[in-house]
Amino acid sequence: MSMKKRWIAVTVLAVLIVVGVAAWIIADESIGKTALTTVSEAESGIVVSNSYASEVTRTSATLNLSFSKTYITRYELYIGKKSDSMNLVRKGNVGKNVPSLSVPVDGLEDYTRYYYCFHLFTPDKEIVLDSWSFVTPSSYYNGASGGKNDENVTYGVDVSFWCKTSDFEKAKAAGIDFVIIRAGSTGNKDPYFEENYERAKAAGLKVGAYYYTYAMSVAEAEADAEEYMSFICGKQFDMPVYVDIENISQQSLSRQLLTEMTISFCDKIAATGYYAGVYANRNWFTTLLNYDTLAPVYELWIARWTDDGTPNEDYSDRFGVWQYYDKGRVDGIQGNADLNVCYKDYSSIINNEGTVPYDFIDWDGNVICTYYMYPTSRIYTPAKLPVRETDDVYEYEFVGWEGLDENTVATETGGSFTAVYNKIAHSYGEWENVWVMERKRVCEDCGYEQHEILGDLTCGENATWYFSDGTLTVSGSGAIKDGKLLSDFGWSVVSDSITKIVVEEGITSIGSYAFSDLGQLVNVRLPMTLKSVGDSAFANCLSLASINIPAGTRKISETAFDGCKNLKNVSGYETSDNGKKLAEAIGAKYSDTKPVLAYFRRTSSGINWYLYTDGRLLISGIGAAPDEIADDLEAYRSLVIEVTVGAGVTSVPDEMLVGAELLKKVEFLSTKPVTVGKYAFSDCRMLTVLFIPRGSEIKEGAFVGSPIVQ
Repeated sequence: MSMKKRWIAVTVLAVLIVVGVAAWIIADESIGKTALTTVSEAESGIVVSNSYASEVTRTSATLNLSFSKTYITRYELYIGKKSDSMNLVRKGNVGKNVPSLSVPVDGLEDYTRYYYCFHLFTPDKEIVLDSWSFVTPSSYYNGASGGKNDENVTYGVDVSFWCKTSDFEKAKAAGIDFVIIRAGSTGNKDPYFEENYERAKAAGLKVGAYYYTYAMSVAEAEADAEEYMSFICGKQFDMPVYVDIENISQQSLSRQLLTEMTISFCDKIAATGYYAGVYANRNWFTTLLNYDTLAPVYELWIARWTDDGTPNEDYSDRFGVWQYYDKGRVDGIQGNADLNVCYKDYSSIINNEGTVPYDFIDWDGNVICTYYMYPTSRIYTPAKLPVRETDDVYEYEFVGWEGLDENTVATETGGSFTAVYNKIAHSYGEWENVWVMERKRVCEDCGYEQHEILGDLTCGENATWYFSDGTLTVSGSGAIKDGKLLSDFGWSVVSDSITKIVVEEGITSIGSYAFSDLGQLVNVRLPMTLKSVGDSAFANCLSLASINIPAGTRKISETAFDGCKNLKNVSGYETSDNGKKLAEAIGAKYSDTKPVLAYFRRTSSGINWYLYTDGRLLISGIGAAPDEIADDLEAYRSLVIEVTVGAGVTSVPDEMLVGAELLKKVEFLSTKPVTVGKYAFSDCRMLTVLFIPRGSEIKEGAFVGSPIVQ
């Protein structure tokens, strides 16, 4: 064979080899593609540790994925405005043992929620991962980052029902610039929200709101957000309105789900035109939520408490507000106050421009309240409802608002809604006296009773009185007012007929001269909630022979029982020495009172609690005491002096008796280790005795602020 022929033969052979190899590669790739098995993330065995959006702008973002090392050959990224409708936008090769991906995308729209999903490919599988989402920012929602302007750093507090009624005029005078008010929690509106909002606004403070969610799914988070909006509808805020997500039960959820829940919640807030924010502690923002996904869009409020109660760190590069202490003292705020520093001038960002007024008008044309709404925002029924019970001829029953239903939204022009009543005709008989302060008349057709109060039945800001068959009953909460004479109190008109006084639970103090000069008084029952008795409160009650002093009563004026010449018997409980001191002061005989059961509750898990009149709390049953016990005991914590936890109870919940000011002793009867929840007995400043099994788990802050840890 000639050299030329040999060269041609070699060349042809080489070409055939190349073509064959290429055909083999193509065939192999084709076989690989047709042989791919599509599996879900759960079926693949791959572990996704995190996925989040970073470097998010109004038109672009970087989508990140971290996963367990495995042989991933390539990826595809799908993105869309709906979770069930996404398009392929990026694809690329990966390589062996690559643990993460970062893929930039652009062409996004201003303030839009996008869903995205990674598909990962191995030589034989296409793995479809779960979808995640993020939101692009806008000129309105500009996120918590961006540094601080020192001129705009301000200081404020957040308040809730724990603080009861607050005097914001005093708080402002003490240097407070803003207040963030608890609107409620899942299924509950904060009982002090409306009052706190009105008072804070009247004091000229900048106002925000927050809502504590117990949600465990996206659907529950959206339902909570809907409830939240019904609480704050129509109110104007100078600070963001936040979702507070930090419940211990939620820590079992994945980072993906918690972040999706938070985004869904905030989306509902933003849809109504409010400036949305997220409150959580540092651990949540670091490990349980995708900070980088939330920060570009929503305002972030971090809880990170310092030991000395001073804001000695700087979080302005990552957060808008920092809650730096939970045990501050601020004039006008009852008890411990949560202290905050704000790095941004929110009032210049949230100017409430574009809102329109909607007036809610009662039967007589009086404006009950005005909502300021952003157009297209849903209008909820107002918290203040009109009441028009009756007049001389008709009874009027409120049934709703003209033109307002669950689908009503605000327009650009504003408007009003008028109360609608059912009108029911009555044919009344003559007025007849029920007692000296009340009369009634009865409808001869239907039997409806119309009652009319003839005098002032109030005896304190939140206290009222009633008299019947010789018994004067005082009910409500807080203090009975001070007076200078018996005539300062409405019951003076029946003073000669009062033989018994019942002061109901909730009343905390008896004012000066309240029950003085009641010559026929022989029996007095005082509540466990009573803390003080004022000057001459029972002075000159000549027929009063005995009295029992509640365990929690800490202050009795030296003149409280002046002139009670026949008061020879004083009784009290062994846990309190106030009864003994009173007996010594007036020369009466003292005796201990046998405690009786005052309150009882069986929880859904079978754990029971019992509170006795001497301040002893017993928790019994088998298993872990549920969170609802903390809620149950909220109203009674100021009465508890001693706690006994039964041998079968394995744990007590978080924040069970926070700030129980009279609590002196806690004893666990179990012989095995138990668990004490976070802050369960925190700030109990008289707690000096603790019996707890060796090896027990005492969670964060369980006894912080109590003498036993000092």
